[in-house]
Amino acid sequence: GDAASVLSFCRRLLAWRRQHPALIEGGIRFLASDGPLLAFERCHEGERILCAFNFGDARRRLETPHSAEGYADSGLSFGAHIDDEVVQLAGWGLLLAPLKKTEPGGPQTS
Repeated sequence: GDAASVLSFCRRLLAWRRQHPALIEGGIRFLASDGPLLAFERCHEGERILCAFNFGDARRRLETPHSAEGYADSGLSFGAHIDDEVVQLAGWGLLLAPLKKTEPGGPQTS
């Protein structure tokens, strides 16, 4: 199949979700966002993941409490870029970014 197809991306997304218990059973903390942005953190047993979605056509900025160095290397994104404490999301972009365990704060598990 085509690695750039929507079907391939959905398969990668579902496989990535299965590898991260915080996305399945974790607590949730919503982050302040405006317009068509949805942003939250999921946390479970020390794993924290920033989830950000742009449900609009225009590029959007999301200010987060995390510096770029606070993110782990393995994430999943489409049209997303992290610059300091700002996530840039292209229209219809998304970011699923694990946070390094050394960074303090974040939601408590439920």
